[in-house]
Amino acid sequence: MGPDGVVDCPPIAPPPRPPPPKPPPPKPPPPKPPLPKPPLPSPPSFRSPSPSRNLRALWRILHSRRTWRHRRTAARCCRPGWRQPSR
Repeated sequence: MGPDGVVDCPPIAPPPRPPPPKPPPPKPPPPKPPLPKPPLPSPPSFRSPSPSRNLRALWRILHSRRTWRHRRTAARCCRPGWRQPSR
């Protein structure tokens, strides 16, 4: 109580401050430049070891008996007038 018998009130609080304005949203990053295209592979030079190895493997596949037999029968079966042999 104050000296004149009036109940002391706490001081009136100032009105709440408005919230600060929101910062603007961040700008999206600029689009990245497209990656440079890889150069076209150069045609294989036959001096390097891998193409010759591939050729050797290809030769072996083509000259193996299984594919040779298949190629012979396929060639015969594809001829007009040839009956397919019973398996």
